[in-house]
Amino acid sequence: MRKRNKILACALAAAIFIATGVGAKVLATSETEDSTKQTDTETTKLTKTQEESLKKIKATYDVKNQEKTAEELEEKKSSQEYTLSNMLIEYNPFGTNTQSLYVYFNTDEPVSVAYTVHAEDPKIQDFNRTVYQEEAYQKEHEF
Repeated sequence: MRKRNKILACALAAAIFIATGVGAKVLATSETEDSTKQTDTETTKLTKTQEESLKKIKATYDVKNQEKTAEELEEKKSSQEYTLSNMLIEYNPFGTNTQSLYVYFNTDEPVSVAYTVHAEDPKIQDFNRTVYQEEAYQKEHEF
């Protein structure tokens, strides 16, 4: 249930972002003379590229698609033992953040997890982050 709430929160946040930043026109509704509601996609002609983009966005943020992805991750998690030296790492599994990874593994002892992203360019500073976990130290790690 907690994962479903996270998925729904992600989808809601994305919808808000789309409505305010990218596609307010696409997601707006209006009333016609006969009081029927229409989206702007029904009243405004989109280009083929825009239609394809809208279709991808709707598919990406569809709750059933997000739930299916979460189920697939759960199946992968239970398919074998993931450890510090054998992590489950999936690139952008929900299709919502092209600069993201999903990471899952277990440790023998409770630990906190931190990571550093380092670039070869000396002008670029390292990015350091401690992973949020429900408890400060735990054996199961998922982020």
